[in-house]
Parts: sequence; C-alpha cells; structure tokens
Amino acid sequence: MARLGEQRALEAGTMTGQVHHWDGLHSARDVGTSRDGPSTLAKETARFLDARARVLELGCGAGSDAAYFAREGHEVLALDFSAVAIRRASRHYADSGVEFREADFSRPLDFPPGSFDLVYSRLSLHYFTDEVTRALVGELARVLVRNGRLVVLCRSVADPLWGRGVKIEEDMFRLDDHVRHFFSVGYLRELLAEGFTQAEVTEFRGTAYGRESAFVKAVARRK
Repeated sequence: MARLGEQRALEAGTMTGQVHHWDGLHSARDVGTSRDGPSTLAKETARFLDARARVLELGCGAGSDAAYFAREGHEVLALDFSAVAIRRASRHYADSGVEFREADFSRPLDFPPGSFDLVYSRLSLHYFTDEVTRALVGELARVLVRNGRLVVLCRSVADPLWGRGVKIEEDMFRLDDHVRHFFSVGYLRELLAEGFTQAEVTEFRGTAYGRESAFVKAVARRK
C-alpha cells in the first residue's frame, strides 16, 4: 500500500495531475472577479521596472497581477497551465492588453533567448520536483535579457503545511490532491546560483488564501 501511495503521489506531482486539480478549483469559483486587485508583490515589483518592460508571468491564475502590470504600461504575457483560469482571465481582462496563454511550463519554454525584461512568479514555481524545478529556473534565465530581473515567491519549509500528506521527494508533499514543493532560503539561493546574480532571498510569514503561511522571496538579476 505504501508503494501504491507513493506512485499516486508521483502521478499527482506531474503537470497532468495538477491541471485537473487547478481546473477544478478555478471552475468552482469565479476567479476573474474574486481578487480585490494586484498583490503586494506585484506592486513592489512594478516600482523597479523600466518603462514598457516585457513581462512574463508564470502561473497567472485570476490574472489580476498581469492586468496590473499592463495598466502600468508594460507588455505582458501571462501563462497558466489551467485552461479554465486562462479562459476566465482572458474574458475578465479582455481590454487589458495582456496576452493570456495556456502553457505547460514544466517543459522548455517556447521563447527565444532574451525575450523578456522580467519573469514574475508568485506562488507558481513550487509545484515541481527538484529535477523539473532546476530545469525551469535554467529556462527562466535563458528567456531573460542580460541583467533582466526574476521575482519569485514560494512557500517556505517553515509553512504549517510542510510535512503533511504523502511525501513525493525532499520537501515535496501531496495533500488532498494538491502538490506543494516547499523551499528553504538555501535551496532557492542554490537554484539561482548558476544563472543569476545579486540575488536577494528573504523569508517571512504571512497569509495565503486566508490561512497562515510562510514564504521565501527572491529578487535576482540574470547574469
């Protein structure tokens, strides 16, 4: 039984398993109108963007942060692996100028090198195995211009949900069909070490979806 549980956890850890999970969540509520506005992270990020920056958002969800960047005058491409999320965000923010696109970013990104000035990932990088995560971070460095910025927010190993559910691999668990890979400060710094410089990595507590949580945040520049 333990081996069967591990296999199911691994299956849920694939992008296919997570797509079904998130499609269900987005179908259950109107994500296009459930947000009050841009996140604090988006507002912080916008302060250091040059005029008309090319922004790539990974895991745009309801699309409120992407729409905010567009209102600030930036060119925004927002990706999510949930077709339901993309459909609703596209409808709700139809006049925003954001290009919303369904994409599996556990695979190589379909963009030429140096396509973006900023890659922004708020609570969307922490769903993959270590192997996939490292490959994805390499892709993010590839699609950024030299000195382009990466802004990442992930759940921390200090989060109350750490260790709950079925373990998939180190610091990665499936709980109620939701896979989470929890990051430490050291792990995030290690991920960024090869392709990025001037990485500022911090850990703090806050709330996520109405619950107490803990996060690690990184702001870094592409080498």
